[in-house]
Parts: sequence; C-alpha cells; structure tokens
Amino acid sequence: MNVAVAQMNTQSGALSETYERMLAYAERAKEQHAELIVYPAPSLTGLMSLTDATVEGFLDDLFATLKQLAENLPLPAVVPVAVTKDHEVLSEAMFLRQGHVTPLRLTAEIAHLSALARESVTEGDLSDEEDPGFDLPHFEWGDYTIGISFSCQDLDAWRDADQTADLMLYLNTSGYALSDVNTTMGLGLSDSRFSSDADELGAWVIGVNAVGLYGGHVSIGSSFVIAPDGECGICAKAFEEDLICVDIDSGSRSKEALSLPASEDTSAVGWKALKLGLFEFVKQGHFDGVAVLLDTSVSAQVTAALARSVFQASQIYISSVETQDQLEYDIAYARLAAYARENNLLVLTTENKSDWALGAGGMIAAGALHPLGDLYLSEILDFCESVPEVKAALSATVTYEVFDFKKKDELFSSFYEQAHFVDTVLSRTIELGKSFHEIVAKIGYEEAVADVLDALYGNGVTRQNRGSLLILLQCPLVDTELPLFTSWRDSQRKQTVEEDTSTLFDGLLASAEHAFMQAIPEQVEMPSPESLQEILDYLREFSGLEGAGVMFGMPKMWRGPFSEN
Repeated sequence: MNVAVAQMNTQSGALSETYERMLAYAERAKEQHAELIVYPAPSLTGLMSLTDATVEGFLDDLFATLKQLAENLPLPAVVPVAVTKDHEVLSEAMFLRQGHVTPLRLTAEIAHLSALARESVTEGDLSDEEDPGFDLPHFEWGDYTIGISFSCQDLDAWRDADQTADLMLYLNTSGYALSDVNTTMGLGLSDSRFSSDADELGAWVIGVNAVGLYGGHVSIGSSFVIAPDGECGICAKAFEEDLICVDIDSGSRSKEALSLPASEDTSAVGWKALKLGLFEFVKQGHFDGVAVLLDTSVSAQVTAALARSVFQASQIYISSVETQDQLEYDIAYARLAAYARENNLLVLTTENKSDWALGAGGMIAAGALHPLGDLYLSEILDFCESVPEVKAALSATVTYEVFDFKKKDELFSSFYEQAHFVDTVLSRTIELGKSFHEIVAKIGYEEAVADVLDALYGNGVTRQNRGSLLILLQCPLVDTELPLFTSWRDSQRKQTVEEDTSTLFDGLLASAEHAFMQAIPEQVEMPSPESLQEILDYLREFSGLEGAGVMFGMPKMWRGPFSEN
C-alpha cells in the first residue's frame, strides 16, 4: 500500500481555500500512485477556540467541507480535525472514502459503549475482568489495520493495549516545544520516542505534522515514516510544505530507507521555529512589516536580529533608545507604536519570559507580539552562544538584566549562573508545577527561591493584557497565574503530612462506576452514518448535550459532579 502525507501550511478555519488545496495535494499523490492520503491535524481547523455560541455553526460548516472532500477526493483520505474548548484540545480523525465520512475515535468509543451495554444485559454487572476495554481508534484498509493516535499518551495506550496495528498514524496536535524533542518530529528522531514505538508495536509509524502558525503554536513540519524495525524510511522537509509517498510493506523495509538522522541542535531548531512563527504571524495578520524599539538589553538585540533575519530592510522600522529613565523610554515606545499604527506595522516587544515573570513591566502597544515572551532568559543566552546570526548581531554595548535578590551577599559567581538559577526556579514552578518545598529540596537556596517566587506572584497585575505570544514551551505564563492580589504565598514545609486517601478514592471510583452503568442505554447500535445530519446527531447524543456544546470524539459517559476522568 502506498501512503501519502500532505504536509501543509494552512490558516485556521479557512475551509474553502484549504478544501481546494487538499484536492490539489490529493491529485499529486494520485499521480505518484498513492492509495491513501493523510493530512495534518490542524489543516482545516487549526486549533480553533470554540465557545457554546460558535460550536454549532462551525461544526456544520466543517462537516459540509468534509462531505465535499469525501465526494471529490480522488483517493481515500484521513482528515484529522482539532478544536480547543475549555482550554482542552479535542481531536477526531475522519476517514473519507466514496462519499462517506466516518469519525474513527467516536466510532471506537461507541463500540465500547455498545459492548458494555450488551454484556450488562446478558451477564448482569460486569467485573473488572469481564470489561471488554476501550477500542482504540482504527480502521481496516485492504489487508492492513491502521491505528490512530494524536499524542504520546495515545501511543502509550496502544503499547499497553491488546489491540495491534500494521500501521500507526501519529497525527500530531501539539506545536513545537523547545524542551520536548518529540515535537521536533523528523528533526529529532534519533533522540525521540518514535523508534521505540515502532519497534514495540511492530508497526510502521507515520508521523504527520503541519507547518505554520496555529493559535500561537508553531508547527515545523518534518513529518516522518519509521519502519517496524525502528529504521527511518523517509522524512519530509522541515519548515516548509512537502508531499511524501511511501510504499508500505509489512514484511520488509522501504527501498528508500535511511538511517536515523542525527538530531539538530536545540537552539538552532528553536531559532528557526521563531523565524517561521514571526513570518506567519505577520502574513496572517496582514501587516506590512514590524517595528522594534532597540535598546542595549540582550533581549532587545535578539528581537532586532530576529526581525532582520526574517524581513527585508524596507519592512522593518527600528528606533533606538539609550536611556535609563522609564518615562523617557515609555515616550519613545509610544512614538514607535504610533508610527507602527499609521504604517500597518506589527510592534514587537522585547521582553522574554523571565522579564515578563519578574519585571515591573512597561507600556504595551495594542496588538503587539511578544516573539520571545515564552522563552526564558537562559534560553535567549543559548541563542547568543550557538546561533551565528544572533551572535553576530550583538553590539559591543549589550547589557544583561540582573535580578535583585534581597540578600546582598554574593550568591553566584557569574551573571550566567544567576540567570540559570532564576530560570530553574521559574520553569519548575510554571512548566512543571513544583511547589516551593519541592524546589528547595532539589536546588537549595531557600531565601533566593523565595525572592524569585515573591517577584513572580507579586507582579501578576502587570501581566494583564500583555498581547500575543509565540508559544514555544509547554505552559505559557498566563496559564499559571494566581488570582490577582492574593496574599498567600507557599513556604517551606517543615514536615510532610501523609494521609491515607485510598478510602476516599475507592468511594469515588465505586460511585462513578455505578453512575456510568446506570447511564448506558439497554441497546446501543454501532453507528453507520450516511449523512452529515446523522453524524451531528451521533455527536450530540453521545456528548449528552442538546444543540451547542458538542465535543466530538468525547462522549458524555455519566452525568454527575465528576468529569469523565
């Protein structure tokens, strides 16, 4: 079987334009004798944020587009869709062929409900041993079983399940993250988990990734194919569109097989992701260029270097300022913002994540972008050391921000050591969710840790309405804020209190299982939707909602005070 991967760069929700481009990719794949084409998860939907007021209309338009594709594509296709609702990414994969649209995840979950219902009717209450378990999303095509996964957690589920697949489609729904090698796709195959996934599953693994900017998240392409023995069959280009076709033979390696490429330098990949994200932000926002207020700080000079590496000189307006007076700086910034507004330029702020977390902040132009706002100062310093075009752009008068610890004696031997300490505290708090006690137990310096966290929580009000970000880490700062003006602060724990919570959790589990069994209808038929209306009806019925609030692929299992988790 010949499988094609269409690595596309699209704009969220541009359904008509994307429909035409998907047809064109399918025609190209057909010319290369492809029998199945797979599209990236954000192709049609991006990471659309849906509200109860918009979900119904968007899904109607989305399914109309899917129906058109099913009727007009020259070969069968897997088209993932992904939306964000209540800060959670909801994913589904649609199998399109001969005019039919089949939601694979929903079908698998309804199959599980049906099996449970039949067993409960014929056998009475199910014991744990009798539970048939969730079906993982998959479909049969020719002699092959093709599995579907959207995340590393889904891959773990396949590795732990009794189900098997000949081919696993990894439909990546997360953008690139500087600290996660798995998000680099083909660029990080030698260090990522995908080779071991292929080996343990005994299946071909095809990683399908988009390229472009989706809701602040940057996708860098580099889709890949790995043979069951863990060897790389082929990799798509990084940072640009591509179409790859691979002849899948479950008994042998591809003729195009290559050894695993060495992973690229983290800072080099991160810098290219920044460039791609900035270019796409300006293009999708219909700006004519960018404007930067340049001072001597390292973050400002790196921001200017980023702008110069992406745009022509005629598209960049840089105003230099050399003052330590905040009022004079704000006046210069206001003039820059006014000029940008009059000339349709995007204002680039120069704060990094460490600045944003700890600093008092200043003026922010409406609609400004923080290109470095999700990167810590220590990561900016890594760019300065390892990326040639950044290193060459730094002036001789570049200055480095210094955090003011309350304890005045010398804690660190150099600015770099201090920067890495501060960022370690911030990243463990923001990205990893570690408590004050856990951080101190790991790295010590209790008073210094307290200083950093006091600044983090004390500056919450200055971080309101700070503009857009290029999201390059796992957790944006705005997602971890305490309520404004909260006076409570975490502190070192002298003694950890151990409590036996098994009784509580056992009670919750029993209550949830009872509610679940009561909610299962006596007869649940396997879906065989033949129309858009039937698909929407299934989605509404199994999400437990009427009208708005549809959550495709995540049926409501019980109604009660606790979530499906």
